[in-house]
Amino acid sequence: MRTGKEPSVANEERIRALLENSAYGYAELNREGVILWGNEKAAEIVGEKPEAATGKHFGAILHPDDVERASKNLRARLDRKIVSPEQYRILTRTGEIRHVEVSTQLLMQGADVAGLQAILLDITARKRAEQTLQETQANLAALIENTDGTIWSVDTSYRFLAGNALFMSDTQTGLGRRFAVGESVLPDTIPDDSRREWREYYDRALRGEGFSVEVPRRFGDPTKWMEFSFRPIKNTAGSIVGVSVFGRDITGRKQAEQAILLRERELQRTLEGNYRRHMDMGFCS
Repeated sequence: MRTGKEPSVANEERIRALLENSAYGYAELNREGVILWGNEKAAEIVGEKPEAATGKHFGAILHPDDVERASKNLRARLDRKIVSPEQYRILTRTGEIRHVEVSTQLLMQGADVAGLQAILLDITARKRAEQTLQETQANLAALIENTDGTIWSVDTSYRFLAGNALFMSDTQTGLGRRFAVGESVLPDTIPDDSRREWREYYDRALRGEGFSVEVPRRFGDPTKWMEFSFRPIKNTAGSIVGVSVFGRDITGRKQAEQAILLRERELQRTLEGNYRRHMDMGFCS
């Protein structure tokens, strides 16, 4: 007389116990897409109790816009086609949207395909972080493009990383072309004195210095003046990985300063002339 459980039954129970304690969601579906069984993690991900999820069609827990794609993938997988891990949106009973990545394997019953085994990974936090990053980048891009100055950045080897539309337009006008990502911003086509000057600016920022310079335009109208602000770019570890530059036209300010200087000189000459006349008059008297 045998004692204990059959090896196959005991083995299945051990596997179920492992799956119940898994950090991943696990569920089994029949060929029609009805959930046969799922572990606690899977139920947590979809926002249901395990017993409440069992017997439901997977379409009942997915976002309506993802059901058709999921159904196509189900049919393809049952036809033994390879289907890469897919991302779907779960719509919980409370209306919360959760993002999951699902990998599937065939659920076999002897030689027959009985359904699918699904591994669920909750990627909601990652998707939210990606969305926040995208929104931040979009806002930053809008801010950069809406400024009235030129903005660009280079890496530690003086290679172009990014620039706003005004910068690209200025390089097109001044150099006859636009910089491509990865291209040196100190090409041989630039005069040697300008290349040395700008290399020193970049090197100062790469050494950690933030500063501004006021210089005449090197290209185009030489009567125009520009102010360029250089700032080092640091990564999360605090290492300097590049330089950002903001340039703005300060010709109006320079002209105003020059006008004030001229008026001051004229006033000084007038005062000196009056003083000499008074001295001459006094001397003559």
